[in-house]
Amino acid sequence: MDSLPYPNISIKILDHPLLESFRWDTTDQIVLICRERSAEANGQVVALRDWPIERAHDFCAFGRWPLDYQTISINRHSGTVTFSAGHGGVAPLYMKVSGERIDLSWSIADFYSGMTLADVDTDRAGLRLVGTLPYATTTMFRGVFMLTERASLCIDRMGAVETKYPPPAPYFIPTPLVDGADVAAAACHLIDTLLRRWPLTPALTASEFSGGLDSAVVAAILAGQHPDALQTYALEVEGPARSQQTSRREIAIEHFGFRDQTLRVDTIPMVPCGFEVSSDYVPAPYNADLQRPLHQLLKSLATASAPRAVATGTGGDELLMAHAFEQNHEQFARNVSDAFLPAIFPSAMTLVLKNQLPDYAASCDRAPFPILPISVLEAHAARAPLFASHGIWPISPFAQPEAVRFYRSLPLAWRHEKALHRRMLERLGYPKRFFGVSTRENFEHYLTGSLTIGASEITSQLSRRCLLHELGLIDADRLIATIDDIRYDSPLGELGFIFHAINVEHMLRRIDGT
Repeated sequence: MDSLPYPNISIKILDHPLLESFRWDTTDQIVLICRERSAEANGQVVALRDWPIERAHDFCAFGRWPLDYQTISINRHSGTVTFSAGHGGVAPLYMKVSGERIDLSWSIADFYSGMTLADVDTDRAGLRLVGTLPYATTTMFRGVFMLTERASLCIDRMGAVETKYPPPAPYFIPTPLVDGADVAAAACHLIDTLLRRWPLTPALTASEFSGGLDSAVVAAILAGQHPDALQTYALEVEGPARSQQTSRREIAIEHFGFRDQTLRVDTIPMVPCGFEVSSDYVPAPYNADLQRPLHQLLKSLATASAPRAVATGTGGDELLMAHAFEQNHEQFARNVSDAFLPAIFPSAMTLVLKNQLPDYAASCDRAPFPILPISVLEAHAARAPLFASHGIWPISPFAQPEAVRFYRSLPLAWRHEKALHRRMLERLGYPKRFFGVSTRENFEHYLTGSLTIGASEITSQLSRRCLLHELGLIDADRLIATIDDIRYDSPLGELGFIFHAINVEHMLRRIDGT
């Protein structure tokens, strides 16, 4: 990390081969930009610190840069500080505003020690409990803001904050294809082109390869770009699907010559068995549910090959989803429930919270329709602090505007059951045996097992003190009973609520210092 000191200002910038930063100081303002380094920018003029501010602004080309960026502009006369972001949301910037002081971090957890329970917005925390936290600059904590995609936050010298959201992004609908269009070839070319945007090298890069179709596309195209054996990694699922996942991955590893590394998730529970502070579990509003095993896997990966970038399939699921007008009634209702409020609230939530959440959800702060799907932006926010802690920068060709436009414009037949990715994988040379998926390869078994393992100690500690109860969000006795009743056939929605409740309780205890 390089420290850039100004009078009363100290900013640390991550020193990373996929990032570049520039700073200009004039008598009127200070401008700092940190952005993803683009391979397409090779040969362009090098930025100079003695440029006039007009040329600096032109160089930054905020609205035209193909990858993600964040900027800070400080007006020396008014004291106003303006933060702006690009479209990617790869590592959203958090700001904690306390009067004249502004603290910045890519991890909201860095602010917990300077907060109290009075800083918790209980309504927004309630939406987190039911899994529908809105994507917005407003967070679960008063005085803490998240810089959302394409937005600007202006903070005056007294600490007043003004959010400037962008207009809604374009919405792309299915478009008829020309006769004879080779969609799979076009898609492979697009993903190949998008992956070349970053200055990746074999020594620098690893690829996530879970065995899913999305990460399989990315891994195969990267392997084609890098003649040397590509480093891949994966978390192995728990339960009956593990042997299937293992055998399918082995087929591809043998075919493409991947250098592979794995970790069985059942070697470490998804959540700690208690609320003590743990170095491998950092609770946050956007929480990486697989952070504990992924933390261990990334540590092992760093020892083996020390990658600085990981390519993922993040966004592939969302790009291939049916549009709302293509969904049946049941699908549409489920998506509305997932995005806003569940049809039935968990029994452990207090009646007061249940009564006030509908009105709050209908009127609370929400960012406008983004360029990338909201769930992709949430995934970025959840995993960025974890990757950054290992000196790794995540990239995904599916989380790019061109991919959104291409995929969302395709007729449903190409998106249904990931037909396009199946055709792409055939074209990329995956053996037919790779496509034999009789059992879903997900982490539901792992979530259930982890909650079951930790239930006794977690409920014991909740019975002594429950901060969710003290804030009027949860009835502690009912939450304890819900955790005690966990079974392997428990509904996923119920398990999700318990996971969110434990995560929020962890946050509250970090803030409270207990």
